[in-house]
Amino acid sequence: MKSLLITITIIFSLIVSTGLSAAATELPKQLNISYVQHRAVMNVYQPLIAKAYEKLGIKVHFTKVDIERSLALLNNGELDGDVLRAGIVTSKNSNLIAVEPSLNQMEVVLYCRYSLPCNKEAMQSTHYILGLVGSLKQHHQFLHDAKIRITSFVDYQQMKQLFELGRLDYMININDLNTPYNHAIKISHKSLKLFQLNGYHLIHKKWASILPQLSQAIIEAKQEILSTQTLPSSPQQIGMENGQKQSTI
Repeated sequence: MKSLLITITIIFSLIVSTGLSAAATELPKQLNISYVQHRAVMNVYQPLIAKAYEKLGIKVHFTKVDIERSLALLNNGELDGDVLRAGIVTSKNSNLIAVEPSLNQMEVVLYCRYSLPCNKEAMQSTHYILGLVGSLKQHHQFLHDAKIRITSFVDYQQMKQLFELGRLDYMININDLNTPYNHAIKISHKSLKLFQLNGYHLIHKKWASILPQLSQAIIEAKQEILSTQTLPSSPQQIGMENGQKQSTI
């Protein structure tokens, strides 16, 4: 009798354990993913992420949200993920997970009107206006002691247009080094490369259980999507293909 009870207990424990394991890895039916209005994101990485979730049978609702606000909403759990962000943001936002593999390399660049100095010291002048997408704190490494007047945007294209019209003296832009989908600047200008970052798809930690399946789906989707793109052979070629007139210092 005792051995029978032990056997029943073991079987019951296995059933419960299996049930809990299945529940822990159950995939969500739909997720709300934010994105920023950048040509590379909309032409390459948003379709890539959509395809990855499609492979898992998960419906995705994409919501256009500005960079700063989307980070706060994602960290608070009001959004489930973001299409593409620099992986470094997870170091200061403990609720965020950067999903492997990296999707791209991004280059943060200071663009300057051709007649103006193009260096960090120029950021100390109150006579000039700098455009950036997001907020000052996102570029703290470069602008932590800046005195330049700053105008924030939610749209890279709008910022570029105002730079071309002469209403901005400088702007900080992000170029994607893996695709030709960057914003071509149609006036003569100078540029200063600030630093490079790796970009990842981000999810809230409440979805950590789907990481293995999601990572594999992204690997497959990345191979399928990027294999159809005509990729530049070098970062410099990106500018040439976009018709940019620039000098890099």
